[in-house]
Formats: sequence, structure tokens, C-alpha cells
Amino acid sequence: MPADFFIYIGTVHLNMTEATVWRATPRKLLALWDRHCIFKGWKKEEEHAPRAYADQVQW
Repeated sequence: MPADFFIYIGTVHLNMTEATVWRATPRKLLALWDRHCIFKGWKKEEEHAPRAYADQVQW
């Protein structure tokens, strides 16, 4: 993704300074962006399967 996209979402939507955006990794920015979209209702949160432990599984 182009750098201007990260600067835009970081400064406009996530309210970060441009210096903070430059120090953040793309993975961190995209993770924050995903959470922001879920919070605003632009994206549905993915449902995860419930965890199962070894003593709960019937062999």
C-alpha cells in the first residue's frame, strides 16, 4: 500500500501525529485501522470458533 494511505488513515481517522505514523509499522497501522472500522460499524467483527481443550474433546 502506498505511504500516503497510511499517513491519511493515521492522521485523519486515528488522530495520530505524522511523526507517530512514520514510527509505526504497517502491521500496527492496519490492526488499528481494522479496530477503528469495527468500532465505527463499517466492518463486522470476525467470529472465532470457541476454544476447546484436550480434556473437553471426546475421542
